[in-house]
Amino acid sequence: MKDSSKPLYIIDSSVLIKLIKKEENQEKAFELIETFFRKEIELGIPTLAYYEVMNYISRIHPYKAILLFSQILTLKMTEFFVTLENMAETINITQKFPKTAFYDATYHALAIQHNGTFITADENYYKKAKSLKHIRLLKNYK
Repeated sequence: MKDSSKPLYIIDSSVLIKLIKKEENQEKAFELIETFFRKEIELGIPTLAYYEVMNYISRIHPYKAILLFSQILTLKMTEFFVTLENMAETINITQKFPKTAFYDATYHALAIQHNGTFITADENYYKKAKSLKHIRLLKNYK
């Protein structure tokens, strides 16, 4: 579980996909992972992130999907499973920001609950939910 002496960052699938797909701010995703490997931070994800990432990988790289996914699993991030408290916080977020996808709000809810920071590359979500704090755009990491 989380080492309370290190900052906790909850990352979403948009960050994980940047480790596989060359696109804007990919270097920031690698910088975040390198900081994690140096044991300066904790990284966490809800287990649903694996399904989101695999949805992308299996469509774009079907023959490499298992290999690419296994590389993500080797990161050994802290995994958060569904809890009633997380679902309640997620519902609060989706009520404050209508048309917000429940799964997007799940990442943010985890960061709020665990006094961490949600890191995302999704600028639309960031713009609407930044008032809740506990969120940072990947491009602004560090």
